[in-house]
Amino acid sequence: MPRVPQERRGFGKLGKALLWHVITLYYDCALSASKIAKTLNGDAKVKLLCVRTVSRLIKRFELTSDVRTPKAGTRRRTYKIPRIQWNYIIECLITCPSFYLHEIQDLVFASYGNRIPISTLAANLNREGWTMRVLQQRCVARNLEDERNWGIMANNLDPRIFMFADFCHLNPRKRHRRRGRGRKGERTTSLVNWTWGHRINVMAVLALTGRRNSLGNCLGGIVHTDISYANANAEAALAVVNDIVLIMNPFNGQNFNSVLCIDNASYYQDVRIRAAVETRGARLLYIPPGAKENNPIEEVFSKLASYIERERVFAEARPVQAIHSGLRSVTHYDAEGYFRHAGWVVQRSQDAEVTLALGFK
Repeated sequence: MPRVPQERRGFGKLGKALLWHVITLYYDCALSASKIAKTLNGDAKVKLLCVRTVSRLIKRFELTSDVRTPKAGTRRRTYKIPRIQWNYIIECLITCPSFYLHEIQDLVFASYGNRIPISTLAANLNREGWTMRVLQQRCVARNLEDERNWGIMANNLDPRIFMFADFCHLNPRKRHRRRGRGRKGERTTSLVNWTWGHRINVMAVLALTGRRNSLGNCLGGIVHTDISYANANAEAALAVVNDIVLIMNPFNGQNFNSVLCIDNASYYQDVRIRAAVETRGARLLYIPPGAKENNPIEEVFSKLASYIERERVFAEARPVQAIHSGLRSVTHYDAEGYFRHAGWVVQRSQDAEVTLALGFK
C-alpha cells in the first residue's frame, strides 16, 4: 500500500491547524525545521511530524503560500475575485502586511460571506506583484519633522562629538512576524509596539573615539559596557549614566565625546539623568522616536545577537562572558560603518590612520 503523506492522513481541521502552526513557528519564532519537529513531538513515542515533513511543508508554503498538498492529476478551477473584495484584500495588506493568506481568507469570509481558495489568493497576489518580503519595523509614534532636523544636525557636526548609548536584552514578547506581503521594489513596513521584559540587560556606549590602547584613545568602538540581571528602569539608567559621564568631555562644539545620545524610552526621561550629564558640562540629546536607523548602536546589538547565535553553546554556559566577547568584536572599522549607515559623514583623524596602520582595530 503506498504511503500517504502525513498531512493527508485524515487529520481534518486539527491537522490543518497543526500545519499552519508549523509555519508560525518557522516565521514568527525563527525556529529551524529540526527544532520545530522536536518541539511538536515532545516525548511522545509516535511522532506527529518528522524533520523532512516540516522542511517539505515550509518549501510548499514558500512556493504556493498554502500548506495543503494539491491532489495528483487534478486541476484547480480558476476563480475570479470580485473587484470590491480585491480592493478589500489590498487594504488589509496595506494596513497589516504580515497577514497570512488563511487569515485574509477568514477576513473576506467574515465581511462578504464567501471563502476564496488560498491558491487563488496566492495566484492573484503574485500576479499583481504582492510577494512575500522581509518586513521593516516601523514605530507607531514616529515624527518625520524631528527626523529631518536630526539629519540636518548630522550633516553639520563632527560625528566624533557624539556618543550613542542604549539598553538591549532578549525578550520573547518582542518577537514579530518577520515576513509579509508587499509590492516588488517597494519597502514593506509593519507598525509595532515595543515592550520590555526581565532578562539579562546590556548597556553599551558607541563612539568614534575613546577605546584606550598603548597609543592613547584615538580608536572608536564600544567605549563602555554594563551588564546586569536588573530590569531596565530609571534607577539602572541613572547608575550607568553616572559611569558614562566620567569618560565624557565638556561640550564646546569641538570636544570629542561631549554629547550623549539616547532614545526616548520613558526611563531616560528622568530629570536626574539630564542633570548628571549637564553637571559634567556635556550635552544630552534624544533620538527621534522610532528612528532606529538614526541610532548606530542598533547595528552593534545586531552584531552581538549574531555572535550569540553562532556561539550558542558558549552563551548558554557563560552568558556574561559571551556578551563581553561579542561587544569586543566591534572594531573601529565597524563603528565608522555604523555611523555612515546612520547618515553621518565620517572623516578619520591622522592619529586613527596611524593606529590602524600599525595593526590596531
